[in-house]
Amino acid sequence: EDINRMAGKVEGMLDAKRQLLLGVSHELRSPISRITLGLALLEDSAAVRALRQDTSEMGSIVGMLLEAERLDSPHALLQLSEVSLDALARDLVACHFPDEPRLQVRVPDQLHARLDASRIQLLLRNLIGNALRYSSPADGPVELDIELEGEKLVFRVRDYGPGIPEAQRSHIGEPFYRPDASRNRETGGTGLGLYLARQIARAHGGELELRDVTGRGALFVVSLPLHAGP
Repeated sequence: EDINRMAGKVEGMLDAKRQLLLGVSHELRSPISRITLGLALLEDSAAVRALRQDTSEMGSIVGMLLEAERLDSPHALLQLSEVSLDALARDLVACHFPDEPRLQVRVPDQLHARLDASRIQLLLRNLIGNALRYSSPADGPVELDIELEGEKLVFRVRDYGPGIPEAQRSHIGEPFYRPDASRNRETGGTGLGLYLARQIARAHGGELELRDVTGRGALFVVSLPLHAGP
């Protein structure tokens, strides 16, 4: 009984934390919008450009937090439809990585699955963006492979950069966590991209994993059931 009471208290504290985070994020949207509008009316300068960049980052953080919390709800709603994975990959590259020669995409023809296409694109955009950010042209390509393995749809994003130290791997996917050394804030990112990607995978009934690789680099694998959904 004591353990059950303690578990109930911990669950209540976590729920309160999530509600506070969600409430604060909602309240920040309006002042951020007003600041963005005010900055747009100012004459261009280095200081104004820096403020615009900071404001844009704040807006991005709030947006990702709100989306992650929505997906964390037991009643998260996905816009599921039958999706061609080949078409999804082409749209992803055309919209977000049109001039990125390092990105190599491999997906079988005629591969379809029931997914929330916009959220899966967001998941892949975050994974590919991280891989491109934390590796260099000298390291080699960034690879996206999409394939069917039994009853699961598998997405693999691989880079050949410095990789992630073993001691930091257990923290990957935690909100606001950024490994140091090669993967730090100076190179961009807020520590929310992988967290949101993991939430999207779980909302589809799947999981995001960091797998071991031979040699340099990092390999993120997303496995989803064929009939994706909570």
